[in-house]
Amino acid sequence: MSHYFERPSILVEDSNGIHAISSKSLLLKRRIIHLEEDITGAAVNEIIRQLILLGAQSGDPVTILIDTNGGSIQAGLQLIDVLESCPCIIRTIALGNACSMGAVILAAGTPGHRAISSRSKVLLHEPLVGVGVSGSASRMESIANDLKERRETINRLLAWYTGQDLAPVQEATSYNHCFTADEAREFGLVDSVVADADLFAEISGGENNA
Repeated sequence: MSHYFERPSILVEDSNGIHAISSKSLLLKRRIIHLEEDITGAAVNEIIRQLILLGAQSGDPVTILIDTNGGSIQAGLQLIDVLESCPCIIRTIALGNACSMGAVILAAGTPGHRAISSRSKVLLHEPLVGVGVSGSASRMESIANDLKERRETINRLLAWYTGQDLAPVQEATSYNHCFTADEAREFGLVDSVVADADLFAEISGGENNA
């Protein structure tokens, strides 16, 4: 028997009567996207579709809530390309863990609109070789060169987003570097740490999305 995760629905009453709407759909109506899974091609393509629809709808800010352990570098860079070209203000908020590519996406939000909850964590590290990767010496050399290129791309992006020189960014990504909320702000990965009392209002879309 197959099992699947069904997103909770909320009953809404309008001129057509009472009907159920998924929490995801209701969040999108408030221009909120929740990145709550591993960063895969499928997950990123869904977010890109949502961004296209929201960007065509209006120029109001879009909020991306981030709680992810990371994932595909290529998929993450694909999303970043879209974020950088999006005409809307992109509010990114770390709510839990923003790890690996999740940390880069967090930092890629519109300057002044990147935040983190007080007990969230941000993790940076070098690109990793996939589990079970093997092959000839030439293939392994090709993989190593590709990882080096991706590491350099990520480091340049992080240096740009944080305002840091390249050297401290390279040091931070040379091993598993876990930042507290305050450390993430000091490093420039986010602009603010959200106080507990203000968190619900912040993740609900802020004043601009009320």
